[in-house]
Amino acid sequence: MRAGRGWNRCAAYVLVAAGASQSAMAQADPQTKVDPAPATNGQTVPSGEHAMEESLNAATESKEFQLTFAPYIWLCGVDGTTGTGGVTLDVDADFWDIWNESDSLFGIMGALDIEYKRFVLQLTGSYTQVEASDGRGRARSGALGGGITAGVSADVEIQTGFYEAMGGYRFVESAWGKSDENSFSLDGFVGGRFTDMQLQQDVTADVTITLPDGRVLEAGRTRSMDDNQGWFEPFVGMRSEIGFGKHWAMVFRGDVGGFDVDGDQFAWQALGAVGYRLPQEGGGSIDLFAGYRVLSQDYTNADYVWSAMTLGPILGAQFVWRF
Repeated sequence: MRAGRGWNRCAAYVLVAAGASQSAMAQADPQTKVDPAPATNGQTVPSGEHAMEESLNAATESKEFQLTFAPYIWLCGVDGTTGTGGVTLDVDADFWDIWNESDSLFGIMGALDIEYKRFVLQLTGSYTQVEASDGRGRARSGALGGGITAGVSADVEIQTGFYEAMGGYRFVESAWGKSDENSFSLDGFVGGRFTDMQLQQDVTADVTITLPDGRVLEAGRTRSMDDNQGWFEPFVGMRSEIGFGKHWAMVFRGDVGGFDVDGDQFAWQALGAVGYRLPQEGGGSIDLFAGYRVLSQDYTNADYVWSAMTLGPILGAQFVWRF
């Protein structure tokens, strides 16, 4: 949850104007006593405390550089088609399926945001590991894979690293509704994603079949088939944050990419999260958030296929510093 810098802007302006007005009145008539500003609970706020509050708000408002680090876990599954060497598997294992069947899943991610005025930069890295058993698929025979097909079963392990860099501009940053503490921001960005994938399949064929590369799958016998692929995909997208008061916020991000670059025909990503903000001294904050992330990719390279979605809940924290 990226903190909205405009949340306290109107309050800071009001306090500065009130202080200037009181100073002018005191200079015009030394005998005139200026009453301290009333507090919202109906009690009088001492002038020294009022000045301190004004100073803190003004200092927060003047900070133009923001650094954000967000580590989180991705409880992901896989839905789609993958395979190598003429063997294609249909994998449909979401987080709950994998959890209930005692297979393994693992996903960690970290995002570093750097913001200066309205310019934004984000660097992201994530690693996921999914293991699923008893998947079903097809094996193709023939020199070009144009021969007969046979059914296969397989245990599959997929280890993937996703590495992203994006830069953009904040087109909108403002308050909304009746409260000045409600905020809205909208960023547009361009970037690139590199995917590093390791696929391991332990395949058992229903009948004996010769694969396109000449290897033979014998009926009833298990054979390991491994492959490692890496590719780059450019993307464009937008992200938005909606703040509700001082503590609650929602974040949405979407991007599309691939564009038939480096074997990736098309890719899209969507992320939504809700967070609770704990403000800290100096204008920073610690945010706790939960949401959902989906990354869909359609990549082919020779006999390697990855046309699938990596998806699942996300849970994490975000640390914000302002300078």
